[in-house]
Amino acid sequence: FGTGYDDFFVKQHDVLRDVALRLSNHVEVNRRERLLMPRRESMLPREWEENNNQPFDARIVSIHTWGNERLDWFDMELPKTEVLILNFSSDKYVLPPFICKMGSLKALVIINNSMSFACLHGFPLSANLAKLRSLWLERVHVPELSSSTISLRNLHKMHLILCKMNNSFDRMDLDISNIFPSLSNFTIDHCYDFVKLSTICEIVSLNSLSITNCPRILVLPKNLSKLQSLQTLRLYACLELKDLPVEICELPCLEYLDISQCDSINSLREEIGNLKKLEKIDMRECPLWGFTGFCRCTRISPPCDLRYGGFVYVGRSQKGGSRTLHRSRREMDQMLQLGMARRVSSFDTSDS
Repeated sequence: FGTGYDDFFVKQHDVLRDVALRLSNHVEVNRRERLLMPRRESMLPREWEENNNQPFDARIVSIHTWGNERLDWFDMELPKTEVLILNFSSDKYVLPPFICKMGSLKALVIINNSMSFACLHGFPLSANLAKLRSLWLERVHVPELSSSTISLRNLHKMHLILCKMNNSFDRMDLDISNIFPSLSNFTIDHCYDFVKLSTICEIVSLNSLSITNCPRILVLPKNLSKLQSLQTLRLYACLELKDLPVEICELPCLEYLDISQCDSINSLREEIGNLKKLEKIDMRECPLWGFTGFCRCTRISPPCDLRYGGFVYVGRSQKGGSRTLHRSRREMDQMLQLGMARRVSSFDTSDS
């Protein structure tokens, strides 16, 4: 996998898929650990409906429907389900009512495979989902957040992929840290109408923030410095982002910074050398012709690894698999200023 959403992919042979379905179906439907629909249908399997007078023991449930708003859900008892996958293809989708009774649910994945954004009916979720730890929304309208939105106090990971944001995270009157008090990993990818992240910076529990392929992001907010626990910051392919604010240098726990393919960033602040825990900066395909802060970054203890164009500068000794690249800092800075970095394919190396 790579930095952006379009770099993630999995190939699976259809025989493996058939074997997995066969193994999951060798016991009666109410006792299965995995309740899976083998193909997309207009309604839930008849076998499920015929046996819904008893609870289902499945830990993983995957539902594939065309998903129009007239879908007639029948009731299901799923007290042990920890993962629910809702896969559909429609511009309107009604969440199954039985989701409110799934007290053991830890991961909810909602994926729309149509070409348009889907409106979700029945969202926000019920307060009964106290154990929900992971939420994945793809190609949907992000539901509006308000002061009445329930607190997902155990939610640790949230992914918004190819979504219509509708300014859901751009309300200054909203106490978003109260809605997501434990959120540690937040990913927003290919959300083309996403403009501001000042409200998101109020989620002080974040360890990892990934804003990728969002071309309308112009600036980062000054309250970025509130993320005192942030370790990973990815800003991959934010094409209009012109600068990194000085507040980024006030993140004491930052270890990894990714600004690769940020075409409008042409310099880094020297104060970035004050980040004592910074280990790696990924700036591939980023036009940093005058990187005056390069030498300061290599003074960090431990020194910082810099990925630029076709090479990697490793500022520390690494024994075992990796080697130290032997080029002086003056030589490296001259190469950057002359624009030769992109044409460098390799360096002479020797064992540490």
